[in-house]
Amino acid sequence: MTSRPGPLRQQVFRTRVFERTPTQISMSAAPVWYKLYGGKRAQLLSVCSKILTRQTIHTSSTRGKPATSGSTNTSGQDMPRKLSVGVIGAGRIATSVHLRNILQHVRLDLKWIIENDVARQRFVRDELMLGDEFPFFTSSDRFKLLDDKSLDAVFVLTPVDTHTEYSCDALQRGKPVFVEKPTGVNYTDVKHGYDTAEKYQTPLLTGFMRRFDPAVEATVHAVQQGDIGNVHVMTLVTRDSPRPSYEYLTKCAKSGCNIYSDLCPHDIDLMVWLTKAERPESIYVTGHAHDPVMKECGEADTVTAVLKYRTGIMASIHNVLDSVYGYDIRFEVFGSGGMAQMANPRLSSATLELNSGLRSPRLCTSFPDRFRTAFQNELQHFINCIDGTESPLITKEECLMTTEIVDRGIQSFKEGGVVRFQ
Repeated sequence: MTSRPGPLRQQVFRTRVFERTPTQISMSAAPVWYKLYGGKRAQLLSVCSKILTRQTIHTSSTRGKPATSGSTNTSGQDMPRKLSVGVIGAGRIATSVHLRNILQHVRLDLKWIIENDVARQRFVRDELMLGDEFPFFTSSDRFKLLDDKSLDAVFVLTPVDTHTEYSCDALQRGKPVFVEKPTGVNYTDVKHGYDTAEKYQTPLLTGFMRRFDPAVEATVHAVQQGDIGNVHVMTLVTRDSPRPSYEYLTKCAKSGCNIYSDLCPHDIDLMVWLTKAERPESIYVTGHAHDPVMKECGEADTVTAVLKYRTGIMASIHNVLDSVYGYDIRFEVFGSGGMAQMANPRLSSATLELNSGLRSPRLCTSFPDRFRTAFQNELQHFINCIDGTESPLITKEECLMTTEIVDRGIQSFKEGGVVRFQ
């Protein structure tokens, strides 16, 4: 793939780690790999070489639907065709991540954006330099836009309470859908969304982007293939940075524990992925509001969830809305044969050893920085799903299990006790 000229640089499937030699990778990825492989350099280099090879193959892949007649490369091979896409919703994550990635991807042609807020339309037009002629519409126009037979796919990036409705509107017209997490507000909505995708045999991908981060993927696969033996304990940490605006937090659907229903699902999805959607036995969720504004709103800004599985696995999730030292995302899995850990990358690998101790750069500022590559990989995966060369990595069964854990957790928080799964 090549980049379009301009300020938005395309970096699909590439991180600085994977542009280095295996020896360089062994040093840059040390926080993850040395804990996993006990500092054994030869074994570490072997693993890094395999990942480098896999990423190189994946990056250079030209999988896709055959192009229209006459669109071939110099070797006479079919080239992937351009895909026409529309975006519903132009809020924070759409503007900071998804729209930028769509605009810079050579396979995608953004045809329109649906956004009901006129002021937001103007902001997005200026922020992304879309020009005065780029078409914006409101949600009442969506049916005629979705009926366009030249449209290949739709991104649903609206508030959660519209995810299922808008996704199903597109799926019923045979349009593949990428929807930001969660797929719906509750178990019934999520099931309806995936049932609709199955009925119309159309891809539906839910945006749990952490699965597409190379370090997360490598650590999960190491656990799943038994490198650390039988899993005993899982610990997952998310400390957000910067704190979302009070306006955003107070507009969220009221559950009495928005941090758990909005932030925790990323950790819950990883837990579901690690356990291959094993059903928990019980859950207990507790939280507290340290911030006076959040306390006045009746919303926790710090939450801990503890889960027990019938196989004996104990899992804990710790979420905080405001981390002053940066975006802190990590997890570790302890087993009978060792431990796998995904640590935080930093803004730079430069460190300073002094008599007073070690100095290192701070963590990434926020999720667009930390998961830039994951978001790009996620987008490429969705394109592959449109092409029919891959199936959605996040499955219906996994999304339903994640949703049930969220629902049971909110019940536990409200009731102040342990809730058992049926």
